[in-house]
Amino acid sequence: MTPPVALSFRRPLAAFLAAFLLSAIGCDSARAPSASTSSSTSPSAAAPASSAQAEKPRAVELPEGVCRIAAKGFRGEGLTLRFTPGGRAFAIVGQKRAGGMAGLFGSAGDGRSGEVVLLDGPAKSFGVRIENPLLVLRGFTDVADLDLHPARASVIAGFLVPTRLRVVSASSAGVEVAPEIDKKVELVGSLPAQRATCAELSLDPAAADVDAALPAATKKDTYMLLREGDPIDLAVEPAGTAVARLRPSSSSSSVRVLDTKGKSTRIAWSLDGGTVFGWISSSALEKPPEGRRPGAEGRMRALPPEEKPVESLVCSQDVPLVAEVAGERVAVGHVRAGTVLGVMERAAPFARIAAPRGPDHGFGAPPPETTAAEGASFRVPASALDGCKPRPSRAPTTLP
Repeated sequence: MTPPVALSFRRPLAAFLAAFLLSAIGCDSARAPSASTSSSTSPSAAAPASSAQAEKPRAVELPEGVCRIAAKGFRGEGLTLRFTPGGRAFAIVGQKRAGGMAGLFGSAGDGRSGEVVLLDGPAKSFGVRIENPLLVLRGFTDVADLDLHPARASVIAGFLVPTRLRVVSASSAGVEVAPEIDKKVELVGSLPAQRATCAELSLDPAAADVDAALPAATKKDTYMLLREGDPIDLAVEPAGTAVARLRPSSSSSSVRVLDTKGKSTRIAWSLDGGTVFGWISSSALEKPPEGRRPGAEGRMRALPPEEKPVESLVCSQDVPLVAEVAGERVAVGHVRAGTVLGVMERAAPFARIAAPRGPDHGFGAPPPETTAAEGASFRVPASALDGCKPRPSRAPTTLP
């Protein structure tokens, strides 16, 4: 060690100082990895940065679009909501029912409303905003999930009054729509293209008065059944050329008789998507059995198994709602003040909650109107729960 020290004293002073400083810097650099390693293994040291990012998830923003169609009382039953057009699904609204009418609308005064944004170009997705007594949600839904309806009834091709329309495309020049006809009706030709303005479209399947568009009936409240078997030709005129073929099934083949002429009967058949009317052979009809009424066809989506919350809270203010899918968190709306929040996990920075449910009036809380999509979960900022209070226990009901 002695020779190197003696050599260093023969160097100029500047060289000595430079060597000394480099040595000092090298020592600090050696210590730095140790400090870095320590901070990376300390959850408390890393938490602030992680929390800062987690507390500001991006939000679903609906574009202005070509136009917006709004309605009071809209439930949006059966819609799958996504973060982006065609993107990840985060919620399913209500329970899907075939038939289009049941469950879609509630009372206009019960805090429910909806708004659909028609996007420019070929129709693939809609922007959607849904409000109900529990939640306010924003997202995108596939065109196949949401049908629009005519605001006023009209006759197409002389035999069809549509109540359900599929959007083909939208632009500033208008909206191209196509009727969605029940599979029990087979068209002989093709229907003419339909153009509509946004004002002529509605979210309400019952907005159009179908009866007002039908020919006047000479028979009062007369109903018959279509015979099963071979397809039945439907014509615009008695014994005329067929414009459609009817394929009745045993579950829904009741038709209203409007008129008779010779061996032909004019009927109106109300189906999912609209009413077809026209002339058929009278031999294709039969009287219904005593007491028989048309059955309502439908199916309900199975709800996920119920999970018990670790605590139930009520907040006096709206609580931001975040959906998480595959590690991606997006702000999709908020839970309304006064709604019972079933907290499943109260881990910071976002607590996982159950799908909000309506109030329990003594018969158990109703099923949730909106559930998380498969692989998704609902969350709220854990900090937003700090001022919330436990749900008050309901006094037992006593019968007189």
